Amino acid sequence: MFTKASDVFIYLSSAVSISLIFLNPPYDKLISVLNAVNCVFIVIAVFFDQVYNYIFFEAGKAKRLDFIDNSFNTDFSGAKSQGYFSNENISTGFYKMAVNCFENSFFSSQVSSRMIAWSWVKVVLIVLIFVFNAAMGEKGVVNLLFQLSLPILLLQQAIRITLFYTRINAIYQSFLRLFNDFKQNGTNKNEDPEILKIVLDYQTTLSWGAIPLSDKIFKKNNAQLSRKWNELKANYNIQ
Repeated sequence: MFTKASDVFIYLSSAVSISLIFLNPPYDKLISVLNAVNCVFIVIAVFFDQVYNYIFFEAGKAKRLDFIDNSFNTDFSGAKSQGYFSNENISTGFYKMAVNCFENSFFSSQVSSRMIAWSWVKVVLIVLIFVFNAAMGEKGVVNLLFQLSLPILLLQQAIRITLFYTRINAIYQSFLRLFNDFKQNGTNKNEDPEILKIVLDYQTTLSWGAIPLSDKIFKKNNAQLSRKWNELKANYNIQ
């Protein structure tokens, strides 16, 4: 919700910035009003982005407890999710935790990879709007600083989603190697420390990134990704 609200105010700010490009000096009063409104939109967008980061961190605690509950049949969360994981047939323990995190890393890497292009397109568009707007007539230093904060915010988000994908994909590759070893060795015994290390890497990356994975992209690609995940399970004899 908060990310969508932030996006709405980013789009509103962009619309105001575009309109300012075409306004001439005779409309000085209107320009001043629009500049003030634009600053308010930018502040609200940044505010929602920061609120989301806090809420994501708090929600991450509940998700981690649910992840542990599903993997070990504990009851730390108090309300276990239904249907979130597709590995209910696997006995609880470190191996199930590895499978659950393998599944999470697969979907996270696939969805985040599809988010990168649009995040950078937004940066380019907002930077172009800012440059044109800043070049049209004199602007107050404070107003320019407010307007500059928006492309900086989007640039930070684009860099973060790119790094997030890179790190999550590295974790996914670690799971591929781990389950290939399980397949080759015919056993997953004595691998609990390695499983725990990769799982902790995944959880740490989630907390660092605070990336809201796109529901739209997930729903659009869910059927295809689910088929691929089932193929991975069959290939690595996950059962």
